[in-house]
Amino acid sequence: MKHRQRLISATLVCTALAVGATACSSSHSAAGSGSSASAASSASAAPSAPAAPADPMAALSGPQIATRAIADLKAATSLHMVGAGTDDGSNISFDLHLAPAKGCQGSISLGTGKGTMQLLVIGKDVWFEPDATFWMANGGNATVVKLLGGKYLQTTVSGSGMASLASLCNISQTMVASVGNVSATVKGPESTLGGQQVVKLTDPTDAASPGSIYVTDVSVPEIVKLVTTGSDTGTMTFDEYGQPVTLTPPPAADTVAASQYGL
Repeated sequence: MKHRQRLISATLVCTALAVGATACSSSHSAAGSGSSASAASSASAAPSAPAAPADPMAALSGPQIATRAIADLKAATSLHMVGAGTDDGSNISFDLHLAPAKGCQGSISLGTGKGTMQLLVIGKDVWFEPDATFWMANGGNATVVKLLGGKYLQTTVSGSGMASLASLCNISQTMVASVGNVSATVKGPESTLGGQQVVKLTDPTDAASPGSIYVTDVSVPEIVKLVTTGSDTGTMTFDEYGQPVTLTPPPAADTVAASQYGL
């Protein structure tokens, strides 16, 4: 599905920026005096108010932020992605917890009347558990639903068919395919999103599907939202960076080979 790939790719290019913090300091001064044998006095000046923190990304251009984003993305240990959008008129959504270089798990909705499935990727192994709606929308019947309901279909990341969904978990691979014209990235003004200070990044050369990426404007920025517009629209949010993701294979009794069903 072209939109799913474009939406994911555009987002991953600018994930988790790492920028050095700018420190600010305050100072204080003191003074004293003495004069006669019968009296003495001293005084000190009150501390000055601390300077407002500098914008951590003020000195960085859009291309610099994008370049740092790519490096940080490769170093990300885990994150949570939630996305929703349209692809050729169908509503598509997903909710995934990723552990780059290890795998991911979560759910994917293929659109109204097309079903949903649970996806699990561990290393090169892929499991997906479609619901009854998926089977009925893909030539199945009540017998198929009874036989495969609650079962995980197992394949590998190099397999055909539904195995392509595993690409959603490979951040680095998707990023390499979507770097695009980094030199054209434009940094927009600061704004507030969900109570956080963010900076907006855009690529004015992408006229077919213009979009915006928002990253937190802090010393170690993280991407928090992606919005795409055009013929296919979509929104993605990112959170839970660095939080543990546990990936456990399903029981063998609940697993069947996807190749048996042409998937």
